[in-house]
Amino acid sequence: MQTEADLLFLDPSKIKGADEVSSLREMIVKLQSKCNQTTSDLQDLTRETNEQKQEFLYLIRDHDSDLKFANAVIQQIIRDSDLAKIKQRSVWNEGRKEWVIPNFIISDKKSEIQFPTINAKQRVDQMKDERSL
Repeated sequence: MQTEADLLFLDPSKIKGADEVSSLREMIVKLQSKCNQTTSDLQDLTRETNEQKQEFLYLIRDHDSDLKFANAVIQQIIRDSDLAKIKQRSVWNEGRKEWVIPNFIISDKKSEIQFPTINAKQRVDQMKDERSL
C-alpha cells in the first residue's frame, strides 16, 4: 500500500482514477499552503503577544516604582493611623476610577490629623458633589 507522500510523485496517467489523484494532489498542495500560512500567522501572533507582554511588564514595573516612591513620601508626612483615617473617609468612584478624598489638614507628623469642620448643610452639599463625580 502506498502512502500519500508516495502518491504525490507517481505519474497520474499510470494510476487508476488519475483525475481523482490529480485533484487530491492539488488539494494537498493547497492544504499545505494553508498550513504554512497558518503557522506563519501563529508565529506572528506569538511574537506580537510577547512584545505586548514585555511592554506590560515594563509598565507594571514603572508603576510599582512610582507607587513605592509615593508611599515613601506619604510615610514621611503622615502617620499610618492618620492614613487609615483618611482612607476610611474616602470613597472610590468606580465611574471615574479614582478616589474622592476629603479635605484634611496636616499640622505636623507628631500630632493628630485634623479634618475641617463644616456645618450640616455644607456636608450634605459636599456629599452630593462627591456622588455626582
